[in-house]
Amino acid sequence: MPNILYPPPRPQSVGEILDSAFRIFSATLLKCLPYSFLGVMVGHLTTFYDLATGHPVVPTTLRARQTHDPLWWILLIVATFAVTTLTNAVLLRQYALATGHPAATGTELSTGARRVAGVLLIAILCLSYYCGGYVAGRMSRFDGARQGLGTWIVGLVMTLLAAGAGAIFGSQYNVTSKLDLPR
Repeated sequence: MPNILYPPPRPQSVGEILDSAFRIFSATLLKCLPYSFLGVMVGHLTTFYDLATGHPVVPTTLRARQTHDPLWWILLIVATFAVTTLTNAVLLRQYALATGHPAATGTELSTGARRVAGVLLIAILCLSYYCGGYVAGRMSRFDGARQGLGTWIVGLVMTLLAAGAGAIFGSQYNVTSKLDLPR
């Protein structure tokens, strides 16, 4: 019988939650290392390209401002999607091992790849809310904090209205029904 680490049999205190997290980490560490190692290597595709072409190795944000090389940008996009897929695969493997299910590499990678769009969509939405409020606050004439907060609240209300419209009109107009969003 496999050792089931999750879900816990009863509500836990903070110390017990931390202990459970450490037990899950130690039980899944060696089985998740291949995905993690591959994720680190793929995440450095642009660095490997810079080394191979003789460019100085600088932080990605600085290099992104300096380069007009389309291959570098393609490698950056591929690395972003691959690292997100591998991170999802690590989390899926940890969940499977913690719940006592066997680890299936093909299933983890395919599910991780299907979730990339949803994860990146959520990250872009969070970043856009932050940037919208920041820009509105910086561009305001008198009260930047109130202007930034107001912009953030208007964006949040618009998102809730769109979600409400989707709930009212049903799945007929649901463009995200094909996404496998993380739960």
